[in-house]
Order: sequence, then structure tokens, then C-alpha cells
Amino acid sequence: MPDDPDLAFEWSHETFLIAEQENEEKRTRVLNAVKQLSPRQKEIIYLKYYQNLSYTQLEEVMSINYQVARNLLHQAMKMLKKHIQYAND
Repeated sequence: MPDDPDLAFEWSHETFLIAEQENEEKRTRVLNAVKQLSPRQKEIIYLKYYQNLSYTQLEEVMSINYQVARNLLHQAMKMLKKHIQYAND
């Protein structure tokens, strides 16, 4: 309930700044990780997650078969995770 005084609180300016800084650091790590991918890996991530294409549509757009599309996406995501984790260490 919005009128409940127990639920009313405000973030301090310092807390807000820290959260913004952490978000920017995460964004930078992701962008740096994406730069490590091949053009084909970047393409499949864009098509799958930003254009919401199915694997069948990926086959047609990228001129690859279903299993190659799945493997390429899997490898791209694996590389992203590896590079992001490496940046955290």
C-alpha cells in the first residue's frame, strides 16, 4: 500500500550514485565482451535477442541450417559469459 509509512523510504544520493556507477561498469564489461565476438556471433545475438527471430528464421536470414544456428548462438553466449566473468576477476 503506497500510504503505508513503513514502506516509505528514499534512496540517498550516494546510494543512487553508487548504483549508477555499478550499472556503468556492468555496461562497459558487456560492451567489451561483445567486441571479442566474431561478426557472425554478433549477428546471431542481434537477430535472436533484438529481432526475436526463431531458429527457423535464423536459418533463412543467415543461410545456415538449424543446428549450426543453435551451435553458433551457444558458442557466442559462452564467449560472452567467459569474457564478462574474466572482467569480473
